[in-house]
Amino acid sequence: MPHLETALAADSLRPRVYAMLALSLSRTGRLGEAEAVLASGRQVVGGQPLLQMTRAELLRRKGHLAEALSVYQDLEKRQAQSRVSSGPMGPAFLSERIGRVHRELGVEAHAAGDTARAQSHLRRALRKAPSPGTYGDLGVLYLEQGRAHKALEMADSGLAEAPDTSEAAGRLLRLKASSLRRLGKTDPLADTYERLAALRPRDVEIQIGYGQALIRDGRQQAGIDHLRSLLGRFPSERRPYEALISLYDRYQNSERALQVLRQMRTRFPEDPEIVRRIADRLGALGRLGDAKATYDTLQTQTGNVAAAARARAEIYEAEGRYGRAAEEYRRALQEGPAQEPLFRDLGRAIEKDGRWLAALDIYERWVGQSREPGPHVHRGRAFQHLGRPDSARLAYERALGREASHPLPAARLATLLWQEGRPDAAFDRAVEAIRLGLSGKPPRQMPAGRVDTSAFDGEGVPSARQRRRQRASRWWRQSVDEAFAHLTRRYPRDRVDPALTKLQDAFPGAARLHLLLSRYYEDAGRSRAARRAASRAVELEPGVPETHRARARASVALGDTAAAISAYRRAFALDRTDRESVSALIDLREGQGRLETLIRRWRRRYGTRPSQPLREALIEALHKAGRYGEAQKIAQAAAADSTAAKP
Repeated sequence: MPHLETALAADSLRPRVYAMLALSLSRTGRLGEAEAVLASGRQVVGGQPLLQMTRAELLRRKGHLAEALSVYQDLEKRQAQSRVSSGPMGPAFLSERIGRVHRELGVEAHAAGDTARAQSHLRRALRKAPSPGTYGDLGVLYLEQGRAHKALEMADSGLAEAPDTSEAAGRLLRLKASSLRRLGKTDPLADTYERLAALRPRDVEIQIGYGQALIRDGRQQAGIDHLRSLLGRFPSERRPYEALISLYDRYQNSERALQVLRQMRTRFPEDPEIVRRIADRLGALGRLGDAKATYDTLQTQTGNVAAAARARAEIYEAEGRYGRAAEEYRRALQEGPAQEPLFRDLGRAIEKDGRWLAALDIYERWVGQSREPGPHVHRGRAFQHLGRPDSARLAYERALGREASHPLPAARLATLLWQEGRPDAAFDRAVEAIRLGLSGKPPRQMPAGRVDTSAFDGEGVPSARQRRRQRASRWWRQSVDEAFAHLTRRYPRDRVDPALTKLQDAFPGAARLHLLLSRYYEDAGRSRAARRAASRAVELEPGVPETHRARARASVALGDTAAAISAYRRAFALDRTDRESVSALIDLREGQGRLETLIRRWRRRYGTRPSQPLREALIEALHKAGRYGEAQKIAQAAAADSTAAKP
């Protein structure tokens, strides 16, 4: 910088010196001095293009992006009119600068929640100066909008320009993986994760994703081996253990999941939660003696009588021993702090034991501990079972007073109003419940920016904590379903259809609504309308197997066997434990006289990429074809395959 100051003193008529000095000052954070130098230069040599460019850069660094863009665009216009460019300020240079500012404006708008403006700026940035980073920014935006096809297109375009080992390539591969998962395209997912895992060997989340993608692609043993290797590569990480547990649960191999939990306990002996999970697992497997001994260990380790009692209660409840479960829940309440979930769990166990008055007493105590709508909803249900509709209605109204946006109290009120002989009021409440459910957000949404690995979650024996979370998340969806069923089963079509049309207009992007509409039309025998609604649900949530099954059923009703087979195949690809789709595929292929073709295809795939779901599908198809001996041989191999999958 002293050299630049000397040069400026020696020759104050050179715009380049003013520009270089101003930029040097700005890089050290001295923006005020940089602006003063630039103003001095403009007074001496006038509005030279180089000084204007420097001014735009200073504005950009100060965060005045709109002004910087205006200056750059003015320079571009003047250059186009003069058809003369000199030095570094050619058309390509200005396009790159304008594209960069558009990208920064797009990122700024995205952060502010202005999606339309963000999309506009990012598209302009791509037109002016396409770059891997901009492709990634726009792809993330598309993914958030549910436009996974466009997000995948952006990821592929960016990867075509990004160096294979760059940070941008890693980001774009991650975007591509998320897009493929949303679209339900499992085949290229493993290849994408393989590239990503090689690029980011120390990112445990990506390494887990790679192992899960291998399993999803049918390469079970390779996926298991990869996940096992992560236990040694990331000794302080719990997530590889959790991924293996989830995997074994998915294939209903609880013994293997238990072994991984015990390994995890050895690695993290100070964590009592692992001991609790082992006990919970033992109880779920029916090994009550071992489970109780483990609960004793937990109580000794933590001194927490309440936690051990609650764990025992959950096991008794899972076994259907509701009286014993209630006793343990009461003990947990007596020995520990009065936690809201304990009131709920105790009340639920008493309900299942058929003692509604006793359950109501618990919910009344819960009301005094909570400001949430939950206890009032439970009170309302208890009052309904006790034949006290007025008290139930008051409880649901109080629940809405606690949280006006929750759909469940509104759905329950609709049922009560109908029972009271007030169908018009019940109709309005049911529509309101659907609107609340579609406009709100269910609990425990995945944070933005996280890679979605829900497609690989286990489906075997969930932990007690997972069961509690599942119950909470089901509330919201069931509220919409309950209100929708109230409308469509109790009112004539000429009243229901206009209301459903209004809901479609208000929530065109609600996949759940379109799925429910498909079922409604299916039950009414309106197969074409059912398929249209299901197809819209598939467009909105292509990674949800249920939407593909709905489209398949409608296609079967229309006699479109090819479309039905295609939809069922997609559902099975998304969820390898989907027995409905497997059975339907077998029946449809048998109807075509092509069952043997299906068996050959599954046998070939099973030979190269064996997996338990595919094995079960193949066995079912062989039984259908009467080839029981072959099916028995494959079934006998299942135990050996399971034993081979050692943690």
